[in-house]
Amino acid sequence: MYLQGVTMTSSTGAPCILGQSAGKLKLTCSGINTLTDTAAAVNADTSGVIYGDCDITVTKNSTGTLNITSSMNTAIRSKDDIKLNGGDISINTDVDATSDADAIRANNTLEIDGASVTVTSSADGLKSSKEDVSILSGKVSIKAGNDAVQAATALNISGGTVTASGDRGFTLDENGVLAITGGDVLATATDYAFGMDSAGAAVTVDTSGCTQGVVQLNYAAEWKKSNAVTLKKGSSTVFEMTPNKKYTYVLASSGSLSGSDSCTLYTGGTQMTHDGSDNGTFAMTGTLTKFTGVQELAGGSVTPTDDTVATALVYSGSSVTATNTSGSVVSNPSNLTISGANVTVTASGELSVSGESTSGQLAVNVDKTAEPEGKVVLNLEGLTLSNDSVAPIYVEAIGDEVQISAKNGTTNTISDGTSHTDTYVDSDGNTNPVNGAIFSRDDLKLKGKGTLIVNGNTEDGIVCKNDLKIWNGSITVNAADDGIRGNDSVRIGDPDATDYSTLSVTVNTNNGSTGGDGIKSNSTETDKGYITINGGTVNINSYADGIQAEQTFTMNGGDLNITTYQGSDFSGNASGGWGGGMGGDGNSGKTDISAKGIKAIGLYDEAGTTWQSGGDLIVNGGTITIDSSDDSLHCGGDMQLLGGSMTLATADDGVHSDHALIIGSTGGDDDTPYVNITKSYEGIEGVDITQNSGTVMVTSSDDGYNAAGGSDSSGNNNNGGWGQGGWGGPGGGNSSNGSQTMTFNGGYTYVNAAGDGLDSNGNISFNGGYVFVSQTGGGNGPLDCGDSNNSITYSGGTVIAAGSSDMFETPSSYSFLSQTSVSAGQTITFTDASGNVLATFTLPNGSAEMVMSSKESSVTCYTGGTLSGTTYFVSQDDTDRCGYGGTISGGTTVSASSGGNGGWGGGGNNRPF
Repeated sequence: MYLQGVTMTSSTGAPCILGQSAGKLKLTCSGINTLTDTAAAVNADTSGVIYGDCDITVTKNSTGTLNITSSMNTAIRSKDDIKLNGGDISINTDVDATSDADAIRANNTLEIDGASVTVTSSADGLKSSKEDVSILSGKVSIKAGNDAVQAATALNISGGTVTASGDRGFTLDENGVLAITGGDVLATATDYAFGMDSAGAAVTVDTSGCTQGVVQLNYAAEWKKSNAVTLKKGSSTVFEMTPNKKYTYVLASSGSLSGSDSCTLYTGGTQMTHDGSDNGTFAMTGTLTKFTGVQELAGGSVTPTDDTVATALVYSGSSVTATNTSGSVVSNPSNLTISGANVTVTASGELSVSGESTSGQLAVNVDKTAEPEGKVVLNLEGLTLSNDSVAPIYVEAIGDEVQISAKNGTTNTISDGTSHTDTYVDSDGNTNPVNGAIFSRDDLKLKGKGTLIVNGNTEDGIVCKNDLKIWNGSITVNAADDGIRGNDSVRIGDPDATDYSTLSVTVNTNNGSTGGDGIKSNSTETDKGYITINGGTVNINSYADGIQAEQTFTMNGGDLNITTYQGSDFSGNASGGWGGGMGGDGNSGKTDISAKGIKAIGLYDEAGTTWQSGGDLIVNGGTITIDSSDDSLHCGGDMQLLGGSMTLATADDGVHSDHALIIGSTGGDDDTPYVNITKSYEGIEGVDITQNSGTVMVTSSDDGYNAAGGSDSSGNNNNGGWGQGGWGGPGGGNSSNGSQTMTFNGGYTYVNAAGDGLDSNGNISFNGGYVFVSQTGGGNGPLDCGDSNNSITYSGGTVIAAGSSDMFETPSSYSFLSQTSVSAGQTITFTDASGNVLATFTLPNGSAEMVMSSKESSVTCYTGGTLSGTTYFVSQDDTDRCGYGGTISGGTTVSASSGGNGGWGGGGNNRPF
């Protein structure tokens, strides 16, 4: 089951998703999916918002969010096994004071491997009633009213990050097994320590399977949730995590801990001691070591001392002033170094940064070994920072991520010069230039409600060599080359957020005769090289591609507006340079650069000629408006236009996929998705085109729809396919082996084409929906199938195709056929034997021949007349152009022609005249 932007509510306690009498229930999530149970009582039979008497799996292919809210029924409940292998899963069963429901519960095994799971539960968080709970990878955060994690036989943690806080943290049945062999783990409790049952009695637990150090802390008094638990070996931090809830008992483990370590413990920054020590030393005596009576050490230190920690920086010309929390100037801060106007942050923490400098730099370099979960937050509060020769903001190293937050009400500007002298050495020992005004070698997050302006005058604006997240803020990037670049990924809009009103991203890389891509991600590694937009407003004016993703682009929500190069008004003559030239599709007006609206490339072989994987483009929701000199939407893999609204204008193809192109969902309505191609060379292009639902309107100077083989190398920088070798030349051309398909299962289609209306090198199939085609131009026809014994088959829906008689082909079955000429602007209306309107079409082009297919055997055609009670589809010019239903009065009857079903080269479809 694919969840693609689903919203469901149950008020009766019945499951939103029910898996019954099945071997497995597999869920793949994309977009934001929300399931809500508002029942005031437990559903005794199937107590689960997602319920199965079978295995339940959230697959590793899940890229979206699954939000579940319930007061009385378990969020995810299986009477067998549960596996959470992908996606962001957020569960809340602590809705109000009456709430009493577990979050995730399996009778047998419960396994998390790759998913991000956030739980707020009024009862238990993760629970296996009979068997094991295993966490192999991913990020798990639990705040529970009862047990954070409860397993019957074993609790296995081999990777990931686990924060589990509850009245009880980890609980196991008698003789249960705890095996922590990897990951960072923090379990806290208020009621009972680990190894005790709900009545406070001791429980025998086998911990011999733990291979990394585990510290058990029983505090003498309760601590608030905001107080981090920190373990240090000398000056190195080997563990630091913050609980989700107040706590008295702690279980902590990290790969940096061993059973022979001696550590110093800090809680909330205060040094601690325990019953077995008088100097605050926590000496481990085995893989799992228990310390009791944990309390503040009299005369102990804080980590580090507040007086030496800089919390604010103020730039002023060639100098920087650092102050601490009390506002006092710190001349030698413990968490950063200062040299003139150059600052390097060396420890995790949060800094306020303001002031102005034309020769300053703000760098982050935190030792990952000492702080594997290190995080630095830079709060920009009116900062203007520029530098002629280096990146003004540079991140050399950070364990977790650096966050740049533009604070509300402030404007912050970061600018580099026209050349850089700074470099860095990568993991392979290669020296590389630092080529962005903001440059990070590790994960970077942009947020805040203020304004951030970035001017990349050397090359790029914002560069992140790992994952880049843009969660909120008003961000403007102007760049000489690429605007925003995240090597591993770029994500715009927090997938867990519901309000994106404070998120706006504006990118300009169009400098007239030079420039680069707007937003790009270019990693070829597995599960990387993707760009996802979840919300907000994104405006891009690019010289080259608006958005370029090496492997996958996904649009889940928000407003995306893109203009590339000279927009759809481009009319230059192609000379065949990189990314352009006259390709095999016959468009001589291609750009010499790749100036596509959105492009997903895909991975190719070493020669760059054979596609291997990836290159998928998915639209689940949101609004996309593109004015491009090159293709508006282009992918080297598969394209799925499943939701949202798209308005596209281009000097080349509106939509192009090198492989499958799917529009809409099976059983969907005529409104979703909405695709309006107002100007194009070819409108919809792919190898196998399937339209299931939605509205698609195309105006094209050549073919409206084109199902052809190969790849358009103008987009992917490979050497084969449509874009090379001219028409059928070496290495490509328009493949016509007859295996391509074009299928209409539903929705509404309008085509105004100056080439073929619907052109397939293979078969064309009409199974449902409304299809209106008006074509003009000699040597073409409204319908054109392949020459390899291919055919145009009709089994359902309503089809009207009108245009030139030069290459006229008909479906295998039709209701009306005529060679009567009809002028552009005239309306043709088809009625059944009872006079009911089957379809009406105001032609944008003159017609010499027309065919109409429907399930009716007796059909009459009229021109002119007056229609009443007719339902109209939307149109490109806001007129009543295409519709159905109602009745007609007046009008002139069009003479029908007799003959067989056929057409030129239509695989047995012989021309009827």
